[in-house]
Amino acid sequence: MHAKGSFIYLQLWFQGRAASLKVLQADNPAAEVVSASDVPMEGGDKPRPLTEAELAGITRDYAAAARAFVERAGGDGVEIHMANGYLLHQFLDTNANRRADRYGGSVPNRARFPLEVAAAVTAAVGPSKVGIRFAPFTTFQGMGMPKADREETYLYMLEQLKAAYPSLAYIHLVEPRICVSDEVDVAEGDSLEFLTEAWAPRPILLAGGYKEADAEPITSATPNSVAVYGRAFISNPDLVARIKHNVPFTPYDRSTFYLVGPEQAEGYTTYPVVYGPEGKL
Repeated sequence: MHAKGSFIYLQLWFQGRAASLKVLQADNPAAEVVSASDVPMEGGDKPRPLTEAELAGITRDYAAAARAFVERAGGDGVEIHMANGYLLHQFLDTNANRRADRYGGSVPNRARFPLEVAAAVTAAVGPSKVGIRFAPFTTFQGMGMPKADREETYLYMLEQLKAAYPSLAYIHLVEPRICVSDEVDVAEGDSLEFLTEAWAPRPILLAGGYKEADAEPITSATPNSVAVYGRAFISNPDLVARIKHNVPFTPYDRSTFYLVGPEQAEGYTTYPVVYGPEGKL
């Protein structure tokens, strides 16, 4: 990837209450599902609230993982995943965080652990090698606090990050119309604009089920932004050239996304490259 002029950022995340107790205990019979509080997500195992000592240990683990990827594996940077209902998101969202200590309740308290992780990771590899992902509007895995709490929480996070890390690589935001892989109805007034304006003019990545023709309008509307593609990039290894030359995407086959072993021979890594930088090969 480096030889071809690209970059590699590794996403760091911790499942928290999204973990399966059965899967955890298959590896370690003493394992527990943990979270900000003892509030389970629908259909999930009841978690145990993490202690402050455990939070400190997890913070060190995030820093160690970042350092290992950048210093030992040769990666360009890391993205701290604070979205989609995983542990750091569980601390930010009032639907999952019911703590009564200094890690729960007020916005600064709910933001404390995610910001401690950000501090540890940036100290480990440098802020210019760290991005952070948020999905303020998602209801995936039981997220979705009231609008007033949401806006106050995420504006506070951006305010703290902007002040502490002038050279942070980027923030990465998910559009309100996307809930992981599904498109959902957007409530009137729901938009990322309040965050893109707060973060401007710093680098910002925007994601949300974009189509071929979406990249130019998205980046034109938001200064210093990048339109992010995920699933479409799997079936279009030449995606950038296709956008450049206005060529339709090859549809992806979701049934091949998570296969392991010989079954993975078809799909996923076998989509053809048809377009180079100058056009059709």
